[in-house]
Parts: sequence; C-alpha cells; structure tokens
Amino acid sequence: MTAKERLKAYLDYKKITQIAFAESIGASTGYVNAMSKGFGPKYEAIVREKYPDLNIGWVITGDGDMLSTAAHQVGVAIKADTESVVMIDFIPVHASASFVESICDEKECAFEKMPVIPLNGEKLDSSYKIFEVSGDSMVPTINDGALILAKEINEAQWAYAEGVVVVVFNEMVVIKRMAENRIFDSNMIVLSSDNEKYGKMQIELSNIRAIYKAKRKISENIF
Repeated sequence: MTAKERLKAYLDYKKITQIAFAESIGASTGYVNAMSKGFGPKYEAIVREKYPDLNIGWVITGDGDMLSTAAHQVGVAIKADTESVVMIDFIPVHASASFVESICDEKECAFEKMPVIPLNGEKLDSSYKIFEVSGDSMVPTINDGALILAKEINEAQWAYAEGVVVVVFNEMVVIKRMAENRIFDSNMIVLSSDNEKYGKMQIELSNIRAIYKAKRKISENIF
C-alpha cells in the first residue's frame, strides 16, 4: 500500500470523506488523491492536531498500527488539550527574507499561521514563532524540513541566551547552537552546528536583529 492508500483506509475506518478531511486541514479538495510520500511539514502538524488517533508513521512508512498507541493511552486528555490550540506564525524557508525585513523595519508582516497545542504549561503568545529548518547543519539533532517552535528572547536578555537558538542577523535567519555568548565582553556571539562537517560562525552584536530560544520540534521529516 502507498501512503495515499493507507490514509484512505484510515478515512474509511473513521467514515470521513476525502473532501471533509482536506477541508479540515485547510487543503484543497483533491489533496488526498495528490498525496505521494507523506503530508509535508505544513500539513503534517495540522493532521497531528486534528487526528491524534492516526499513527503518522504508519501512513508514511507502513510500519506499526494504523491507530496511535499514545492516543489510546491518554484518551480524553488529548481531546481536551486540542481545545486549547493556539495559532502561531509560521516562517517557512521561502518567507525568511520577508521575516527579516519585517523585523528591520519594525513593522508587522502577515505570515501563515499553524496550530500548536501548549505542552507542560506553555503560555503561547505572539512572542512564539514556528521556523522551518533548511539543510543538514543541525543533524542529527534537527533534520532538514523540521518545524521548530521558538520563543523570542528580550534584547536585554540576549547575553544569557544558550542552547539551540534562532538568530536573525543581517539578511539571514539561522538555527544553530550557541557555542560562545560573548556579548558582555566582546559584543559578539559564536554559533556552531551539530553536524561536524560544518564550522562555526561569529556574529557581531550590531548585526543581530532578534534571537529566539528553540523550545521543541513541532514536526520532523522521517528518514
């Protein structure tokens, strides 16, 4: 069976039409028939929110069971959590230039939004953004195409930023690990990649437009 055929089997089991499914995730009515290997990062996160009992891995690879074990275990709890879904700005790779421009010009820029369920007491608000990762510089921690939920760090706290961060500087948006935070003594930061074949980059404080703390992965491609 293909991914499309497995999804159709799930929809038949749930007695959901293909058109109703597509509309529920904000896709075109022919979305199911146009599927190839999977949902893609944009729709996969939405499907996870809307259909918590569907085993996404099974749809993509055929491994495991059609229904998610986790969904059966938590039962009503998942349904209750979905009622608190928050729509968060989604910054795909192709929109990164517009995102940089909106920060530099200190103006609002309209971006597509994606649904996120708060976890562990998160208070999701406009300071959070979802960034799409491009490339393999953070492999094996974060794969190409992953969606990362990140929270903006107040400029007064930049000197304390650590761990995996999203840094907006000059005309770029990068997701790296804070190797050295030297804002206090040298007005600069040093970022590194988790992939050993990439080196480090040094960024002067004057070139930084924003720093976000990467909180967790929303979705990630399966290899």
